[in-house]
Amino acid sequence: MTLTVVPALTEEQLDQVHQIRHDVFVGEQGVEPDLEADERDRAPTTVHLLATIDGGAVATARLIPTGDGSAQVGRVAVLAHARGTGVGAALMRAAEDVARNRMCDDDGQVRLDLSVQVQAAGFYRRLGYVVSPKIHYEAGIAHHAAHKQMRRVEM
Repeated sequence: MTLTVVPALTEEQLDQVHQIRHDVFVGEQGVEPDLEADERDRAPTTVHLLATIDGGAVATARLIPTGDGSAQVGRVAVLAHARGTGVGAALMRAAEDVARNRMCDDDGQVRLDLSVQVQAAGFYRRLGYVVSPKIHYEAGIAHHAAHKQMRRVEM
């Protein structure tokens, strides 16, 4: 199995990103299409990541810088047949690498903020995220706020 995660830069890659999100959020979870996509998808500072297994697009995440040393990770979606393969962890490591390389404050710090679905909270805890016990709802789905503070990696 060959797993890769790259920034989605071409129209074809962005189409794959949106198809994965549609399949997971709209198709599986019943989110309204107009809630799934928003204006931040097209912002010039937004980074869309696309994960593939053996060349087939299977997962995506969106990373948005939100200010001095912070960024929001969202729209994390893994197609059903690819869950449990490690692609989700690889996708989040790639998002963390992008944040550490591009979004740190002057002191080399960056905080990633997420809103994670309740059933995925354990996954994010295992990756080192602090998950709030408080539940809030987005698009009718229960979520927790989560975050991870990181430092730029010096080579």
